[in-house]
Amino acid sequence: MRSPLAALVRDRRGNAAIEQALLLPLMLALTLGVVEISGLALDYHRANEATRRGARLAAISPAIVSVSSAVVTCTGTGEASVACGGSAVVAPESYVALLAEMRRILPAMEPSQLRITYAPSGIGDPSLPGGVLPHVTVGLSGYAHSFVALHKLAPGLAGRLTLPDFATSYLSNGT
Repeated sequence: MRSPLAALVRDRRGNAAIEQALLLPLMLALTLGVVEISGLALDYHRANEATRRGARLAAISPAIVSVSSAVVTCTGTGEASVACGGSAVVAPESYVALLAEMRRILPAMEPSQLRITYAPSGIGDPSLPGGVLPHVTVGLSGYAHSFVALHKLAPGLAGRLTLPDFATSYLSNGT
């Protein structure tokens, strides 16, 4: 006759349920981590693409400020307002179009995160229409990705991660 303890040790019924109960939380956490990191990579790509498109649009649109021999940096202050370091804004519609184009790709972007810099390139002739072509740089800084659930599963992880600054430059066509 077998002892009840020996019979219990050899009994394999229920093993699959126990293994699933032990592995399911680990697999769910791993899957959620992959989804969260994929969202972070997508935001990184979208921020880079928004900056690239913004710089391209800024290069072919009329300059927001009158470009001179000095470097001028414009910062978004609102949906339709921009401050350009004391220089007079001559084409606010260029700023509005640039912000709208960048938000098509990165909807959560705030105007205060946008920087547009016009610098003389040394290319062109000041005596001709268009003058010296400006070198325009569009930058995005302080944009943060918000995690959906990863920080709730792993205490101590931040709920937001600020992405690095992005900047793209183009030579303007002088319009």
